[in-house]
Amino acid sequence: MVYLYRGVNKDMDLINGGLLLPAGSTTKVVMLADGKWKCDGTIIAGECEHNAARAHQKDGGLYDAAGVSTTRSVAQALSFATYAGQDGYVYVLDEEVLAELGVVMKEFPDPEHLHEEEVTLLIADLKPVPRAAIIHKIEVLDGKPTRPIPRK
Repeated sequence: MVYLYRGVNKDMDLINGGLLLPAGSTTKVVMLADGKWKCDGTIIAGECEHNAARAHQKDGGLYDAAGVSTTRSVAQALSFATYAGQDGYVYVLDEEVLAELGVVMKEFPDPEHLHEEEVTLLIADLKPVPRAAIIHKIEVLDGKPTRPIPRK
């Protein structure tokens, strides 16, 4: 089993009702000639999921791209879960179940933030990450998980 992780602080988790919601309103975008991109093959001409994931990784919500950021790194998920010094949660997601449910997962060899090990999830109907793909929600208190976080 291969896992992805999503770290969320308690305030954000409460606001989202315990759901992993996409930011933005479209899973396909056209990149703009606004100086944010180079013509080096990073982006693709036309409207597509590839561009939506690239935009989301550069700046969540850029061009209204609807993605959910996840990571392959437990340490990075813990960092996001404790954002602004808060306690939070690490969600553990099953990559196989996500694929079976039709969730598009985009990971790039040259990501915007290399240390984050981001895998951007794009969900066609803009619904939350399917509960069937969430295998654990682990509380993080004072920077430490309250139980072991499963690893690949």
